[in-house]
Amino acid sequence: MADGSRLQLTARGRAAVKKPPADVLKLLWQRWLKNGIIDEFSRVEAIKGQRSANALSGLVPRRQLAASGLWLLPLGEWVDVDHLFARMQKEGMDPTVHRSGRGLWKLYLEDPQYGSFGYDGAYDWELLQGRYVLALLFEYAATLGLIDIRYTEPEGARSDFREHWGGDWLPFLSRYDGLLAVRLNPLGKYCLE
Repeated sequence: MADGSRLQLTARGRAAVKKPPADVLKLLWQRWLKNGIIDEFSRVEAIKGQRSANALSGLVPRRQLAASGLWLLPLGEWVDVDHLFARMQKEGMDPTVHRSGRGLWKLYLEDPQYGSFGYDGAYDWELLQGRYVLALLFEYAATLGLIDIRYTEPEGARSDFREHWGGDWLPFLSRYDGLLAVRLNPLGKYCLE
């Protein structure tokens, strides 16, 4: 909708200005779900190996599956993110971040040999899929105004990564660790329809 270094409106952007804002946001959300340029998981910088060949799963299917977790949120009610994670797992909404078992070995904390997520028992849903969902909720759903969020400083907000080799030295696994709860608002419900 905008182009150039000065971000001037394109023809599509000028047309969008004339439409109701909720309709434009709904269109942006729907288009974003179907297109993949930047992987949200790349913002979880503590997890290394993401650029390795065949490490990460396909972005668009993963993004759509993670975003479908918004359907689990009741309108106007705060939901703890750990409760949302549990519901997503129960409903089979698993936006798997790694492409395969071999791809899982390529993802690690601190050291590719000792900190790999491929070791038996080293991989938990909250560490990879959970962090991906947190990034998507914070960076996109909240930024567009589809959800309200409760957020605190990430340091000390989550401790689920501490047992993983290399995690004991990190103040937090991702900047999204401070995302505590989310609430679907009327705009979000409209955009999901």
